[in-house]
Amino acid sequence: MLEKITFSFTKLYIKFAVLFIFLKKERIYGDKSLSLRKLCLLAKGFYSAHPIKYNFKKYKYSDYISDLENVKLGYSNHPYNKLLRNKLFFLFSLIITLEHQYVIA
Repeated sequence: MLEKITFSFTKLYIKFAVLFIFLKKERIYGDKSLSLRKLCLLAKGFYSAHPIKYNFKKYKYSDYISDLENVKLGYSNHPYNKLLRNKLFFLFSLIITLEHQYVIA
């Protein structure tokens, strides 16, 4: 029961963190004016600052990975993010794994 509650709070935290990071980057780098185009891009999950690199006239919104989804991908391995980014940890774990395999063989 406690694990389910912890898992639910973790998911809720990640959703708010992703939304906060997305809106923070939009506030810093996005267009300062309020327009219908900006609201449409934000509703689809894209930053308003660089819609030029996407060809929305030729392709659909769903053909691209939105900026919001890109921020979500950073949390896909939530408990292990720091370990996955630590290159030294993986180097040593690979060495230990290889040594362990040679000792057993």
